[in-house]
Amino acid sequence: MDLVSSVISAVAKAETALGSLVIDATLYTNVPGTYSPSTGSVTNTSSSHTVKCVIDKFDYTELTNTQVLGTDLKVLMFVDSVTPTVKDTITINSQSYDILAVTTQFAGPTPVLFTLQCRK
Repeated sequence: MDLVSSVISAVAKAETALGSLVIDATLYTNVPGTYSPSTGSVTNTSSSHTVKCVIDKFDYTELTNTQVLGTDLKVLMFVDSVTPTVKDTITINSQSYDILAVTTQFAGPTPVLFTLQCRK
């Protein structure tokens, strides 16, 4: 097994080992629509995806008082068929959050985990 496969396997095992800490959330991806000349507006569409994630808080050293606030959530989202962006929202335990930043952890060229900065 090569290194990339080993890392992907380790992340999958970590997801299983975390057990009840892994929760389902709903990621709403926003897709730009088309411009309608008759209304003069763009109608965007949204699609929902159930994703697996672990909720965390930002460490004291990560707080900046401007970009990362103490009330922001750090969401570790396991890679699924969808890639989150800052245009998306995520619903966790019936609470909706805007995604302000997305950091992708890679194993070689393969994404294995997303870290989301989320804010109400």
